[in-house]
Amino acid sequence: MIDLAEKTMGIELLETKILATSKLNFVGSYDHWNILNTLNHACCWKNSALRKVELRLDGEDSKFHSDEPLETINQAFYYQTEKYTKEQTQEVIAETFKNARLLIGKIKGQELSKELAPIGYNGDVLNYLICDLIYHPVNHYIYYAIKNNEYEVFLLLEQYINSTKNDLYKDLGILSIKGLIESNIRDQIFIKDNIWDKNKLYLIIKTI
Repeated sequence: MIDLAEKTMGIELLETKILATSKLNFVGSYDHWNILNTLNHACCWKNSALRKVELRLDGEDSKFHSDEPLETINQAFYYQTEKYTKEQTQEVIAETFKNARLLIGKIKGQELSKELAPIGYNGDVLNYLICDLIYHPVNHYIYYAIKNNEYEVFLLLEQYINSTKNDLYKDLGILSIKGLIESNIRDQIFIKDNIWDKNKLYLIIKTI
């Protein structure tokens, strides 16, 4: 079984490296997120997932799918964090993973429980947390790096995925990347130079 405490330490380190490596060279907007917007979006969803599992631990209901439209939730998260600085973002990352480790300790021995996952989620709580704490953020970072031609950030992601491919990414776990790229801009995003074209992970994503 995957050691989620260990894996969350890995993703926290990855996010810290991404924050330090990204060029931070443009002001974000809701339609064009910079790396701070992207990292904070991921943290908002991570904390939402943690709260849902906390409710289940307390014997309360929490739904996998919100009654609110996804776009409404994403907009609320964006405007809540849009002015966060690099330093504030690092603090949010650290606090998010502190909360994650506390929760992981609480569910120890119950990781395969489906009852602790939000209502409507078709899987156990371990799988649910892996998706929201790891897969969802990494998908966004890959999309960000390719869209904004941040090759150094992409290399960090490639290294991370290669280092976990025997457990987390044995199924590549990135297939939902296609859902993050609108079909009308997909071709534009993947017009890159030879460096990108020779990258193995890039080639895999390009064919999804």
